[in-house]
Amino acid sequence: MVVFENGIRQVSYDIIEAIEQSAVGDPVKLCLISLPTDCPMGDERGKIYSATNIRTGSKWILPDNQHMCGGA
Repeated sequence: MVVFENGIRQVSYDIIEAIEQSAVGDPVKLCLISLPTDCPMGDERGKIYSATNIRTGSKWILPDNQHMCGGA
């Protein structure tokens, strides 16, 4: 899991090499690229973000939760 200073997080069960190369405090460009649809009221899981580490130039795309809205 990656947690950004603004409170947004990204989650993966896999090891993401681009994240492994990042260091605490690295500047990151974070973009919301997808919102979930047809979710139960109050369930906001499933947003997908693209992140670019400005220092390394590495990029990755991950969701904000291990489950999409309406999931486990």
